[in-house]
Amino acid sequence: RSPLALEFGSSTLLAPLEDVYFVHSYYAPLNQYTSASCHYGLEFSAMVERDKFYGMQFHPEKSGKTGKELIRNFIGIVYDNLSST
Repeated sequence: RSPLALEFGSSTLLAPLEDVYFVHSYYAPLNQYTSASCHYGLEFSAMVERDKFYGMQFHPEKSGKTGKELIRNFIGIVYDNLSST
């Protein structure tokens, strides 16, 4: 159980942030929907995004300031989408 640095791709949720907290050894391979990757023995998808779907392989609620910012950004995206309909 240790925080790992992310390497950021293109993301609507992310700005360059700090480490995040992973608690298990499961991982998703890199693919066309990878918006953030992590290297820990091998490179894997830490976040994926497609249209209005977002997935995180780590625990944002345990990732300190970075997790708080991710949750805040997600809430902002949801609010903006609701406001525009």
